[in-house]
Amino acid sequence: MSEFDVLEVRFHFNGEFVLDASKMLYCNGDSRVSHIEKDKISIPEFEGYLLDNTTFTRSDRMYRLPYNADLNSGMKSLGRGAAAGQSSSSQKKTSTRLVHSKKKM
Repeated sequence: MSEFDVLEVRFHFNGEFVLDASKMLYCNGDSRVSHIEKDKISIPEFEGYLLDNTTFTRSDRMYRLPYNADLNSGMKSLGRGAAAGQSSSSQKKTSTRLVHSKKKM
């Protein structure tokens, strides 16, 4: 398997979103990196990783932040049934950040 067949995903979890003046920050969380085969990229795959490695529950919200995107304007909600694989395959870099928080934005 080549490096182009795998997507590096950085999971941020157990933190909270803080609005400081007009800037959004993600504070006090942990992070882990996983390497997921591109053909297996899906919301159930993300949920499985989070269920196995964190205190994530299926009722928590997940957000996707593309590589080099700004937290204030680039974060997208990952809802059930969203095409996570389609959005990641349009990226030029093979990295993405997935932010999970129990707090609403």
